[in-house]
Amino acid sequence: MTDVRRVAVVATSLMLVVAGVLMTATVAGAQAPTTTLVPIDEQPINSPSIIPEPNSTSQPTQYVVMIAVLLGLAAIALLVYRESRKKAGNRTHKPG
Repeated sequence: MTDVRRVAVVATSLMLVVAGVLMTATVAGAQAPTTTLVPIDEQPINSPSIIPEPNSTSQPTQYVVMIAVLLGLAAIALLVYRESRKKAGNRTHKPG
């Protein structure tokens, strides 16, 4: 083996050994995760929820968001259609 190749093999082997030692050291020093159990009776009854309750006052807001999303999708579709019509008009047919 040439000197450069021998140095590369030794350096790579040394790095692998050091990486293996460091990995086993961190695994051995790791602690098990702790778990906190809360009985069902102690959980708050009126906890906040992202799902709106039936007959809540947030219905108009939901309709506004839905209409805004639909208008955005319609605008995107219109722009794509308009751009495709421009490209089709600029296209020239090659004879042959």
